[in-house]
Amino acid sequence: MHSAARWRGCVVLVVSAAFALPAGGLARAGSLEPPGPPAPTMKTLAEVEPRIPVQSLPGSAHAVYTIDQPGSYYLVDNVVGGPGKTAIEILSGNVELDLNGYALLGTPDSDSGINFLGGLQNCVVRNGIIRGWPVNSIFGVNCQACQILDVLSEESGSRTSSIAIWMGFRSLVDGVTVRNHPNGPGVQVEALSAIRSTTVTASEIGFVLNGESCSIVESVATGNAGAGIQVNGSGLVSHCVSNSNAQGIVASGSVMVTDNVMFSNATGVWVTGSNNRVEGNLVTTWDTGIAIEEGVSGNTVLRNLVGCGGSGTGIHALGNSRNLLAGNSVSACSTSYEIDPANAAGEILDVTAGGVVTSGNPYANFRF
Repeated sequence: MHSAARWRGCVVLVVSAAFALPAGGLARAGSLEPPGPPAPTMKTLAEVEPRIPVQSLPGSAHAVYTIDQPGSYYLVDNVVGGPGKTAIEILSGNVELDLNGYALLGTPDSDSGINFLGGLQNCVVRNGIIRGWPVNSIFGVNCQACQILDVLSEESGSRTSSIAIWMGFRSLVDGVTVRNHPNGPGVQVEALSAIRSTTVTASEIGFVLNGESCSIVESVATGNAGAGIQVNGSGLVSHCVSNSNAQGIVASGSVMVTDNVMFSNATGVWVTGSNNRVEGNLVTTWDTGIAIEEGVSGNTVLRNLVGCGGSGTGIHALGNSRNLLAGNSVSACSTSYEIDPANAAGEILDVTAGGVVTSGNPYANFRF
């Protein structure tokens, strides 16, 4: 009897504990009233597309559209020029212009595709076509530290001698194609600028690197009336192809010309100044493979391969002094080497008859 009472007491205590509510439990329950209407979830147009459509901008007497504030802009359609007008003039630095795959289309009486006016900096133009402008495709010499990316320029410069794409100091031209600019260079950049992965075809001159410390790499110049690549100051030309131009590469002074392919140019490499290094290039020509201009010195011509196809001169260095020519190979030229004795040159080994090369001279030049 006593034990049963104790058991029943325990059961009561357990049940009571299981169904007990904490103090103030009802007071902590949330309100059953609705919180009010839902907040809007749609984004504004500026939040969805924070860039500014160019076609929403005003124009001027000189341009179809004018960009005069920093920001990011994009095209929503093609732009057609008008009498004496540029398609887009840019008056502010820190502008990014995305052509968005559309085209700036010039007319015979219009001016240039894009004009940068004033001393601007840090602008970018990308991703579109600029066609048929009678002066420039892009006049950007007033824009410093600017970039032209993935642009196609065609058939500009029909009215006057000009430059298809002309950019100022510290600029970058990358992934650009220029075709049919007969009255001037296809691309010209000023000092401290770089060109890469760019092609110029059928212009008066392919590329002009104007000023000190410029570079061009992995680019192509073909079918230009004058030089394919012309360097008017110190710089680098590397891993480029220059084909069917009057001169493949022209180096004025303190230029490294290395590991390029020059095919079917009248002159492959023309050295016009002092202290250039021409090394490791492949040159084929019907006239002159590598030529050092009279009166210049301090140039090195090393380990190049020149082929003439039965005529022409392989390496020409007459009327100059204190240039070094070593380790070159010349094949099938009517004159393999023309070297002034005032220059320093490795011995010339004639292996046109074939056979084993036994000389261990690391500076020897070959004729074969």
